[in-house]
Amino acid sequence: MNTFLKEKTTFFKFLILATIIYMPVFGHLDTLPVRIWDESRVAINAYEMYKNKDYIVAHFEGMPDMWNTKPPLLLWTQVIFMKIIGVNELAIRLPVAIAVFFTCVILLIFSLIYLKNFWFGFIAIVVLITSQGYIHVHAARTGDYDAMLTLFTTASGLFFFAYCEKPKPSYLYLFFLCTALAVLTKSIAGLFFVPAMIIYCMMQKKFISLVRNKHFYAGLLSFLFLAGGYYLLREIKNPGYLNAVQENDLFGRYTKILDVVHRHGFWFYYDNLIHFRLAEWYLLVFCGMVIGLVSKNEKIKRLSLFSSLMTLSCFLIISTSKTQLEWYDVP
Repeated sequence: MNTFLKEKTTFFKFLILATIIYMPVFGHLDTLPVRIWDESRVAINAYEMYKNKDYIVAHFEGMPDMWNTKPPLLLWTQVIFMKIIGVNELAIRLPVAIAVFFTCVILLIFSLIYLKNFWFGFIAIVVLITSQGYIHVHAARTGDYDAMLTLFTTASGLFFFAYCEKPKPSYLYLFFLCTALAVLTKSIAGLFFVPAMIIYCMMQKKFISLVRNKHFYAGLLSFLFLAGGYYLLREIKNPGYLNAVQENDLFGRYTKILDVVHRHGFWFYYDNLIHFRLAEWYLLVFCGMVIGLVSKNEKIKRLSLFSSLMTLSCFLIISTSKTQLEWYDVP
C-alpha cells in the first residue's frame, strides 16, 4: 500500500510539473506571426534550405548568406519540421520549444541524480519558465538561436561539473559533444562558459589530471572535427565565409559597435536582469547563490561555486562587448 501511494505521489509530482511547463513553452506557439528581427531572417534561411536542399550553405534571397553566418544546426531542425508539418510558424518555433523542454528535463534529471531531490529541480524549472527574459520573443517563444544555445550550454556545463565530481570518460565526451552542438547552434557564444569551467577545474585541483587524460584529447579532437569541420566545409563551398564569421560572430561584434543603439554600457545586462528579465526572481537567485556558497553541504557548495563562476563568465564577456543585444544573456 505504501509503495502504491509513493508511486502515485511521484506520478502526480511529474504530472504537475509537466502541466506547468506545457503552456508557457508550447501553448499558442503559432499564434504570433513571424517576428521581423531576427526570427524572420532565420525563417527565410530555413525555407531556402528546405527548397534548395543545400544543407551546408545558408542562403538569403537566393545568395549565400554572409550576414547571418551562424552554423546551421537550428536551420536543420527547422527544415526537418517543415518537411513533416509544412512551412509555417510552428515548424519554425517547435525545434526551439523542444529545446526548452529538454533543458527542463536536464535540470530535473541532474537534481534527481546528483542532489537526490525532486524539489530543487522543480524550483529551478519553475524559475526558468516564469522568467520574462526566457519565455519571451528571441528566446523560448520564437524561432531564434538563444534557447537552443541554452540547452547545449546547460548540458555541457552540467556534464563538465559531473566529470569534476566523478571523472568518468563518458561525462567528458558528452561535455565535448554538447559544446560542439552549442557552437554549431550559435558560433562562439557556445564557448562563453568555458573560461569558468577552466577556473573551476583549477580551483578543484583537477586541471592537471584533466590535461593528462587521454580521453580529454580524444574529446577535444571530436569537438574540432564536428565544429571545426563544419566551418572548413562551409569555407570550401562558400569562399570568404570565415572572413565573414570573423566580422559578424567573433571580433567584429566584440570590438566594434554594429549599430549605435546596440551599445548600452557595462551594467546594461545587470540592470535589465533585475528590472525585467528576472525581475520576480533575482533576489531569490542572488540569495540562493550566497546561501549555497556558505552551505555546510559540500555538494551544494561546489554546485553553487560552479554556477556562480558560469554566471560571472558569461556576464563579463557580454558586458564588455562593444555590441550589446538584449538577448545575449539568455543562456
